[in-house]
Amino acid sequence: MEVQEVETCCCVVQLFEAFSAKKPLSCSGVIVHRQTGTVICTGLPFTHFTTDRESLTSDRRFLSPHNFSDKLKIRVNFLTEREPPSSGPASSPSGGNAPRQREVAAELLMLVNCLEFKRAFQAVFQEADKWRFHVDEEDEELLREAQSLSWFAVLKASVVAESSSKTAGTIPWQSGSSLQKGCPVVACGSPFGSLCLDLFSSSLSRGIVSNLSGEDNAIILTDARCLPGTEGGGLFAVNGADAARLLGLIVSPFGWKANEWIGLTLVCSVHLIFRNIIGCTRTPDPLRDVWLHPGEAGLLVSTADREVMAVKCPTVCFVNSGSFWGSGVVVASRLVVTCRHVVNGKSTVTLKFHHRER
Repeated sequence: MEVQEVETCCCVVQLFEAFSAKKPLSCSGVIVHRQTGTVICTGLPFTHFTTDRESLTSDRRFLSPHNFSDKLKIRVNFLTEREPPSSGPASSPSGGNAPRQREVAAELLMLVNCLEFKRAFQAVFQEADKWRFHVDEEDEELLREAQSLSWFAVLKASVVAESSSKTAGTIPWQSGSSLQKGCPVVACGSPFGSLCLDLFSSSLSRGIVSNLSGEDNAIILTDARCLPGTEGGGLFAVNGADAARLLGLIVSPFGWKANEWIGLTLVCSVHLIFRNIIGCTRTPDPLRDVWLHPGEAGLLVSTADREVMAVKCPTVCFVNSGSFWGSGVVVASRLVVTCRHVVNGKSTVTLKFHHRER
């Protein structure tokens, strides 16, 4: 898949309750199989419509549609594929082959809990450190429960591509376990959700993989700039030929630690979301023929055919003075430079390095 095709793989998911005056909720999503209309997105907006919120704080692996209001309605808005450029009189000099917006109804198949992401998230983002992630004020209490961020929704929308479409099959994707820091990526989502789709729908942002954590790199951090509403959008790996593969779903575009803004985007590996979807179904891999590659071997992608620019030596480190913390730059074997306020006047500080998986 080429990078310019990424925008047609992403969508906006809008939720509302029939006969209700409440404002609809929205987020971004990824169409993982166009012909069957299979969409995955963040599960957080769906928590407003659950009939049992206690189930979200448990270790349950999935929730069925029966756990949600029977008045829940879902709409999916996406860009149609670009038409081939035409040299005839009907072509438009201002971009007649530009994709158009289309909206279809969708149904909820399940909410799945990505357990690997949940464990990694809870290990890294300790409650005592006062982490907070961007949500509406009314969601703040809910999001303090870290497990709420590990839920993802699986939807089935009306068919969003013709069978003859070259992108009608499974979206190309890649396991996070093959990633390294420094890999180039593209994030695709719709800032502000369903607001002003003509301008914001499927916006792209370039960056790199900033860091990785957890089992099979369940947590992916990137500096690709994202805004509220892009939750549920896709993070794509790109190589020199501008080929793109889906890496993960955006969990939070940014956050705060003790009221200090953190400008990194938090992403969950899509490989692990797929694995949990298969694991929580009672029949043997019922979705495999629809949108997953056959067998567990299909979840691994070789990196031999691509170059990865990654740091080979520990050139930076974590500096902790007890009261303050920050980063330092290693300029010699026994010399680290950091900001004065990080040291905070202490005669001794702790340095932590990450080198060769240690």
